[in-house]
Amino acid sequence: MDSYGATKIGRGELFEAIECISFFRQTFIGPLILLKKEKQPKGVREIEINAPEFLERLRNTVASYNKESVYFSLKNIILLYKDLRNDYICESFKPNFKVEDVAVCSLEGVFFNYFK
Repeated sequence: MDSYGATKIGRGELFEAIECISFFRQTFIGPLILLKKEKQPKGVREIEINAPEFLERLRNTVASYNKESVYFSLKNIILLYKDLRNDYICESFKPNFKVEDVAVCSLEGVFFNYFK
């Protein structure tokens, strides 16, 4: 997670990158949070009611239209996902850390090439 978003940020395709972040929040992050709270994993539906302790972290995944905001939102999505997935690591689910490292390095490369 997620060299696609990093590529979009690097190209200046911010709307596409923002949609990518929204997709991750709706498809993975929200459901994982809701499952943790033993609720129906339906996107981010009623997440404010069912998981208020996650609201600050979720707010940090909402990007505004500028490269730095999109970068930090994607970075926060990645961090939140890593925390949430730890509850599900087992014999049948083992993260591919090599692929993850490549994707995160891609995002970091975008940051250092475009913001520093």
